[in-house]
Amino acid sequence: MGLDRHFPPNPEYGRGSYRRRVRLANAVGRALASVLADYHDMRCVVEHDGTQVTGVVGDIARAPFTTCPSASTALHELVGSPLAIGRVQLYGEGRPGRNCTHLFDIAALAMAFALLPLGERVFDLVVPDEVEGGSLIEALVDGKIVHLWRVAGETILTPREFEGRGLFGGFAAWAAATFKDVELDAALALQKAMFVARGRRYLVDGQGGDSLRQQPERIGACFTFSEPQFSIARSIPGYTHDFTDGLMG
Repeated sequence: MGLDRHFPPNPEYGRGSYRRRVRLANAVGRALASVLADYHDMRCVVEHDGTQVTGVVGDIARAPFTTCPSASTALHELVGSPLAIGRVQLYGEGRPGRNCTHLFDIAALAMAFALLPLGERVFDLVVPDEVEGGSLIEALVDGKIVHLWRVAGETILTPREFEGRGLFGGFAAWAAATFKDVELDAALALQKAMFVARGRRYLVDGQGGDSLRQQPERIGACFTFSEPQFSIARSIPGYTHDFTDGLMG
């Protein structure tokens, strides 16, 4: 992400963990999803008629930049989409770049979950700071470990059958060919957690007010890093929470 060019190193890195919780709930005619993590607190409700999306409401309670909350309006383009839309099609046509990627991810999970029997599901992703020997990262679903991988840098070391698999560059295609259903969702969620957890290496939460124009290499990455948001967005002080000791709620 090139964060080293914009933020000082975190002297506490190596002593903590990044934690991320994604919660899904299925009710008649609607599916709810939320994500709670060090840098984000957001939720969405996907309304549907059993086959397609009829409405989407998003809410961003905590995020890094002043323009992030407005990204909830971008979700409206999902209205009319089939709940059973394929992942490749859903993530095609530049949709993630027009949206908050985190809000879009949970909306996609909510759409898929809407097709299942009524109930709830909770994904917990844990990425300890990397030290000598790597980091043991895990994905739990409803409290049970689904994936437990030792990684170093961007590469899986164990389990042996996944040794050498990169976490980026073709990961989604590999995961889709290797896992299915909830195991696939958990793998993709763990990869996203691994990506975001790299922010723990740096003091990304400064005094606030910094312009995004200092980070032109990230233009097009998401809603906030697209115009006209990019030119007016400012960082928000105090948005980071350290959940090393665990998540509540």
